[in-house]
Order: sequence, then C-alpha cells, then structure tokens
Amino acid sequence: MPDPVVQVRNPELTDLAGSDLLRGKYPGWSEPLGDFGIYNGQFEQGDPNDATNIEGWMVFLDATYGAGVFIRRQASGIAGKWCVLGGNTGTNYGSVLDSHHLIPVYNDRDYYVSVAAKGKTAASTFYVQILCYDAAKAYLGGNSPVSNVAPGAAWKRYERRIGPNGDVAFLAGTRYCRIRILLQWNNALTNDWVAVDDVQFQQMKAAHSSTLTLDSDEVTDTTYRVFTAAAWTQHVGSLMNLTLSEPGYIWVWYYGDTFNATQIVAHSHAFRIHINAAAVGVNQRLCSPNLVSQTYFYMPWALSYRAGPYVAGAYVIDMRVFVINGTDTVTVRDLAGSCFWSRQY
Repeated sequence: MPDPVVQVRNPELTDLAGSDLLRGKYPGWSEPLGDFGIYNGQFEQGDPNDATNIEGWMVFLDATYGAGVFIRRQASGIAGKWCVLGGNTGTNYGSVLDSHHLIPVYNDRDYYVSVAAKGKTAASTFYVQILCYDAAKAYLGGNSPVSNVAPGAAWKRYERRIGPNGDVAFLAGTRYCRIRILLQWNNALTNDWVAVDDVQFQQMKAAHSSTLTLDSDEVTDTTYRVFTAAAWTQHVGSLMNLTLSEPGYIWVWYYGDTFNATQIVAHSHAFRIHINAAAVGVNQRLCSPNLVSQTYFYMPWALSYRAGPYVAGAYVIDMRVFVINGTDTVTVRDLAGSCFWSRQY
C-alpha cells in the first residue's frame, strides 16, 4: 500500500536546501493533506509527558500571572486520548497556549474556529482569541470570539465565525493569524484549571445551491385594526421574523383589506414595509370613495418587495399604516403576510 500524501507545515523550510532536509538537519513535522489550519489541534502528537513542548503549539507560563502557573497533557481528551489542561496552583490567572505557525487568511472571507473545553469547576473560564498579523508578519492586535466563558465540568464545544459576517472580524490589514487560548482566566479561583481539545480553524465553504434558502415566516391577523394617526403606525398583527445565517436578500409580501375608510383628502391612507424599523420599498397609497359618510367599503391591497442585501443576523419585518389626515379613520382586517430570504452569493 503506498504511503499517504502529506504536506509539511514549516514556513522556514523554504529557506533550506533539499540536502539539509534529507539529512534531518532541521526539525519538521507533517500532517495529512487538507484544510485543517491548525496542526496537532487534538494534542496527540509528541511526548505526552512533555506538556511545555507540544508539537505545533507555544506555551507561555508567565510568572506575571502568579508563580503557580502550570500546563500539562491529560488522558481524558474528547478527540483521541489527550487534551491540554492549564491553570494556576495559587489564586491568579492560568496559562497561555498559542498555535505555532501563522495561518494565511483572506480577511474578506469568513473562517470557522472550534474548540472543545471543560473546567475544574462551574466558575472556571477561558478565552479563544484570534491574533492578527499584517503582510510583513507584524502583530496588529487580536479579537476574542470566545470571551471569558465558563464551560462547566463536562466537555462543551464552542464554534464561532471569524470574518466580515462573523462573531468577530479580522483587524484591518490582516494577512496572517494564529489561535491563542487563555486557560483558566478567573483570577478569583485557587488551584483551578480549564482543559481544551480538538481545536479547528478553516475557511468556511458552501457546496450547495446559491439560490434559495428555505427559511421563512408568515403571519395572519383577522382582528380589526383601527388607524387614525397621521404618522407611520405599526400594524401589531403584521410582525414576522427571519434569521440570516449569511449575507442575503429579504423578500416580503403582505395582503389585506381596507375596511370602513372615510376620506377627507385625496389619498386617505398609505401602507409601507419596514425591516428592523427601517422603511423599505415604496408607499402604497389608497383612498376610499369620496363620501365622508361611506361605511363598510372594502378595498383590497397588496405589498411586495425584495430588500437588501443584509448581513447575517436577526431581522424583524412589519407593515405600517399612515393616515393622511388625522381626522380620517382607516380599519384594516384580514391581513396576511409572508417572508423568506435568499443568499447574496
């Protein structure tokens, strides 16, 4: 059986001659070919008894945070056998764990980071940070997609999106990044720790159709709703909700009857769609017959619009009514609405 194809992750190898590599003059390591981003994210490689020299990672036991800072590998991992556990024997912060190699990134794309964690106690906390570097590999700063959270005593996975549509974004000018994990960062605890395992980082991809996502909402309202204000007033029975998991467009449709509308001026009332309280589309203007005493007059109306594009997130859609003259009366009944969203790309 042929040997598996491997890729070598060592940015310094490009500066070495092939003969140096063949003689084993310089250390290196290999991993299966693939978009893993993090080498040894499961902490299985190397000597498990030497936790301060974990392959693919840099360990910082900073005495600034207390003399009792420690880190070790433990045979209780969620992926494979081993995990990394760090903390402090005293009352202070714990240890710092950085991925060794800088990872090239395109800061206009979204990336996925995932870490499994557990604590000694319910109050044990940790961070996952993205450290950003420019094209010259100069440090720019960082963001925390997982910020001082307490995973509890059982393994819990944290999954976050990094990028323009993510939980946090790369800093401007970012061309490389690395993952930093702060282990046990509740400095009020004594002799405490947090363990992590199965660290992953990769660019997010979509292999599905770029047309419609079947995520939608709808509403019906048969209550008589009376409007008299010369201002855009929300129809309380019209609210719908959508959550966009990625950038996209929102499509909205409303239908209803104007009932018992009295007219004083030419256009007695208007309708409009709002998304997250912002008006979209055009106003639909209607008027009742030119008889102030006219009652029980039915006038159907409909609104539809495609709005966007919007970034990923939660959106509230509603319909609002404007009475042109405050002495008019407009009643809306039998409202129906629906909405859905489609991907931008």
